[in-house]
Amino acid sequence: ALFSRIENPESLRSLARALSGTEKIKGLSALPKHTHTVSVERAAAREEQGLDPRPIVEDGPWSPSTVLGILRNPRYAALSTYTPKFAQADGKRRRMWKAQILRDDAGEPIRGQWERIVDDETWWKVQEILDDKKRVTNTSGATKRKRLGSGLYRCGVVVSVTGEVCGKKVTGAPRGYTCPGHLVRSGPAIDEYVTKAISARLAMDDAAEKILKPKDSSQTEALDAAISDQRARISRAQHDYDEEIIEGRDLKRVRDAAEERIQELEAQKALRGRAGVLRPILDTDDPPGAFRGASLEIRRQVIDALVTVTVFPQPRGRKGFDPASVEIVSK
Repeated sequence: ALFSRIENPESLRSLARALSGTEKIKGLSALPKHTHTVSVERAAAREEQGLDPRPIVEDGPWSPSTVLGILRNPRYAALSTYTPKFAQADGKRRRMWKAQILRDDAGEPIRGQWERIVDDETWWKVQEILDDKKRVTNTSGATKRKRLGSGLYRCGVVVSVTGEVCGKKVTGAPRGYTCPGHLVRSGPAIDEYVTKAISARLAMDDAAEKILKPKDSSQTEALDAAISDQRARISRAQHDYDEEIIEGRDLKRVRDAAEERIQELEAQKALRGRAGVLRPILDTDDPPGAFRGASLEIRRQVIDALVTVTVFPQPRGRKGFDPASVEIVSK
């Protein structure tokens, strides 16, 4: 429903971030990764059966490809599916998602004997969106961030009588930032206030000691194991392709998803927490100056690693920038 809504629909990546807990989306809670949940359940079942335990798959961030698989799955709409194990009349072994749906003599989808968790209208609407040929990745640079806090600062407007705040990330506006229906703020003064706060923190004598904490070696080992799993996944798919069990497009799909995941894991390993972003800044003779002179993307990464910035509406009747209208909380 979040993906297919008319106003401000969520993307595969934003949904993955929300499930991972790195972005807040109303109506969607962060969850352990599905592979971790399944391994925990299987481990518990083995324990009950008196079998030897097996390693638990480490939890981790969700990937957009996993979200895509969820959105494409006909079984969630209680539609029966079938994927043949042997070659079909056309010589192919795999079916596209539409062909997997079983149909009766009249061509109507056959219902599965289980309760659906997605209604037909929502599910088919999502398929239409995903099938739209106009829905391609933007490579023109038109969506490149042009403001320091675009997609980074959060809206602090109270949206309920209980005091709940919006919390959505603001977007860039011609002169600053906006959260539709909530606030429009001029950008330069806010950016300078945030820049001064970050610079002050980087200027602390013990900044490196406080900010760059030792990394748990077990987490690094878990990342290495996860990377190995993805590489093994590619090897298995290549073997299945060589044995003519799967087609070239299936091999490409598996390889693309696995390589994307490997890139994410390698990035996490390289960052080793916040050190990967902050060490080049903190290791200089003038960390505040290095921060101010860094590229826009580096400055955004440093801000995101150190603080959460919440922007409130400009107080009525007050001219000039009010520091109380911007909240900066250290992470």
